Amino acid sequence: MKRILVLGRSGSGKTTFSDKLGKALDRKVVHLDNLFWKPGWERAFTATEWENEVQELISEDEWIIDGNYHNTLEMRLKRADAVFLFEINPFLSIMQALKRSFFPPVASPDTAGLHQELNFILLLRSTFKFPANKLRLQIKESGIKDVFVIKNHKDADKILKNLSKS
Repeated sequence: MKRILVLGRSGSGKTTFSDKLGKALDRKVVHLDNLFWKPGWERAFTATEWENEVQELISEDEWIIDGNYHNTLEMRLKRADAVFLFEINPFLSIMQALKRSFFPPVASPDTAGLHQELNFILLLRSTFKFPANKLRLQIKESGIKDVFVIKNHKDADKILKNLSKS
């Protein structure tokens, strides 16, 4: 596993998992939210600039990329050799996002400011309209062999523990 995507609903634990995975594999972690959004949830890129930015990221030999951004998913799937797909209960995802907004975790320099503001309407919309079936189909059609579906945080912890042993 050299090029890894971590995908799933908002609040599912992707960012925390990605940071731990990066440490376990000694791999660079890229949080797409940190790149795409400026403070106040203002977009940092036009659509074309964003595609160019992602293309540059995925041209590297090794990476862990955390985030969905469906308009660039196909190009990332073409380069990835592993996917960790978080399929956490949507209600639990919302609760985790709310908890994070009121009690922010101690952030690493890479995630500082990432989740400072919460737009509750956007959270609800992105959680319940998350295209899980479409995402699973895209992953299947990509032909990636190493696909890990994470249904709860015990699954995530078990995967990280197993990777740390190898």
